[in-house]
Order: sequence, then structure tokens, then C-alpha cells
Amino acid sequence: MSFILFDMQSGISGDMAVAAALDFGIDEREFRSKLSTLDLKFEITVEKVDRGGIAATRFSVDYPHQHQHRHLSHINDIILRSGLPVAVKERARAIFLRLAEAEAKVHNTAVEKVHFHEVGAVDSIVDIVGASLVYTLIGAEEFFLTPFCFGTGTIKCDHGVMPIPAPATAELTRGFPVRRSTVEAELVTPTGAAIATTLGRPAAELGEYTISAIGYGAGSREIPGQANVLRILKGDRAPGNGLRVVEMQTNLDDTTGEIVGRTMERLMENGALDAFTTSVGMKKGRPGVLVTVLCQPAEREKLSRILLEETGSIGLRFSEKERICLTRSSGVVATAWGMVKVKVIDLFGEERITPEYESCRQLAIEKGVPVRIIYEEVIRVKGFVKA
Repeated sequence: MSFILFDMQSGISGDMAVAAALDFGIDEREFRSKLSTLDLKFEITVEKVDRGGIAATRFSVDYPHQHQHRHLSHINDIILRSGLPVAVKERARAIFLRLAEAEAKVHNTAVEKVHFHEVGAVDSIVDIVGASLVYTLIGAEEFFLTPFCFGTGTIKCDHGVMPIPAPATAELTRGFPVRRSTVEAELVTPTGAAIATTLGRPAAELGEYTISAIGYGAGSREIPGQANVLRILKGDRAPGNGLRVVEMQTNLDDTTGEIVGRTMERLMENGALDAFTTSVGMKKGRPGVLVTVLCQPAEREKLSRILLEETGSIGLRFSEKERICLTRSSGVVATAWGMVKVKVIDLFGEERITPEYESCRQLAIEKGVPVRIIYEEVIRVKGFVKA
């Protein structure tokens, strides 16, 4: 399973994120062609530079400067009207939405009322859309992040003088590992933080891997004593490679089955890797339910809140576990009744398939046959097509 690791020893900005991916050797002609479908006036420059003795790629955007503030709806409209692939559009919109949510919280306003100032400028739009494009072209399945590295001091922006990290950057990186350096500069920008936190999760969850490519994205200036670059590593994890997950548990003896069921639904809808219940005997002979949830460390706070809100539990237990996961992908199988979606699992070089229940169920309803018949037919069929 391929992944991208953002190594942010000198921070991250939007242009650095794009440049590091271009440094891999992505087809620049294709990148420019797709990016040019944005209904904006701009020119981009891609060049090789030196940063602290490291050869890196510099990405910059030139455009007619206008004092224009844009709302999220305006930016979404620009993205949707472009000729970019759907996956790129959705990734770019997700990044802008995360940014808008952070700005709304900082300024105590609604998402739809947020005025993007610096981030609404053409260069920031191109940076975010460009990042969505290059990381889609790379084709990585997962993204991981080393700790964010903040500088010190203050910066000037449309709202006045702000401390570093800027309030939006601090909000965006909440829940992620961070550290401070003595560099008096803004090393992590809101745009860079939005891109990284929308795409990735902490690198602590990443086990052993093999590096297949390295890219260096140059910052806009030199930093004394260190290379001002964003390094990204493309790697592959072998099937069965260990991953760190959080296990949370709580015992319930005063919650109805319907509420427990709804709790399970919300947990899975909001990113739980798995959620299940076990019948247990509790003190004083009372029958109860043990609720167990598995999640990524970055999802712990959100899922804890859901579990406490829905069940009325007054306490949760946490532990870290290591799990192994076989590489999986999607496919379809042709049966006598129609196409059925399947999981394709790589069992150490041997592929096996597992029918997707909902796909079998839907086809069974349409054709008026037992779902068991569809399921068994899928297992009997030898061939499949990867989706």
C-alpha cells in the first residue's frame, strides 16, 4: 500500500506542498494543462533552487494583485467550474472547507460568512488546487505527517499583528503533534496546515516501510542554519505491516439496546475503524454491555465525545494496540443476476475476494432471490475485474 509522508522539519506552506510533489518528477505539462482550467488569471513558475545545500523545486504563482475577499461559496464555484478531475475538485473543496471551519471558529462566525483574505487570493487558491492535483496524480492511498514545526514571533496580516502560529494555523493543527523552533518566522502557514491535516494523519501510526521516491519543496526564503524545504517521502508498506490504533472501552448497564445501536452507527459514520459490543456480567449480578471502539489516534477525541454523549457513560478506558492489515482494493464480479461489488484482498501475493454484503443485498432485492444465492454465486465465480 503506497503512502506519502510529509517530513515537516522546516514547516509547510501551500507552495512547498506543491513543489515537493513536482520534485518527484510528475508530468509538468499535464499539471499545467489541468491547472489552467481554473477561471483565474495567473502564471506559474517551476524552477530548481538551492536551499541550505539541498537541490529543491520552487513553485510560485504570479497574478494581477487585487484587493478581493472571497467567501467559501465563491471559491467552490471557481473549483466546480474548472475542467479538473472530480477527485481533484472534491479534495480541494475539502481542504477549503476545513480552512473555513477553522477561520469561523477563530472569528466566532458561521462558515458561510467567513471572508478569506490572504487565503482567498489567487496564489493561495492555485496552491490548494495545485496540491489537490499533484497528490491525486501521485496516486498514494494514505498520507502521514511528522510533527508540525512552528517558528516564533509575530506576523502581519489583514487582521493586524498576530502571534506565530497564526490563530487559524493553531486551530487547524489542534490534535496533531507539534513542536517549536527558535526560527523567527512563520514556518507553518494556514494553507499548508489545511492541506496537511485534510490529507494526512500522524506518522506515529506508520510502521516500517520502503522508500520509493523523495521530493523536496523549497520555501520562499533562506533560513540561516537549516534547509528551508518540505521533504516528502513516497513509500510502500508490505501487507501485514503493523499500525498503531487506539482501543476505547466502556461498560454500560443502564442504556437501552436501541441507544447502543444508534451509538454504534454514529461511531462508524464518524471514522471508527470498528465498533462492537460484548455481553458481560457486572457488579451486583447486573447484565451489561461492553462497548469497544477501535480508531486512529487522531480520531480519539471526536469519538470519545460521541460515546459519552450518546450513552451517558461517565468514563472511558484507553489503550494503544498494534494491528496488521492486509492490502485490499475494490473489484466487481459478473454473476447470472448482475454485477456485484467485492473486496480484493492480497494474502501475501495471493488474491482472494470477499463479496460486499450491501451489493449482494441490493441485487437480491432487485432480482427477487435470496441474498445467500447471490453470495454463494460470487464465491464460485473465478474471475473479477478491479474497480
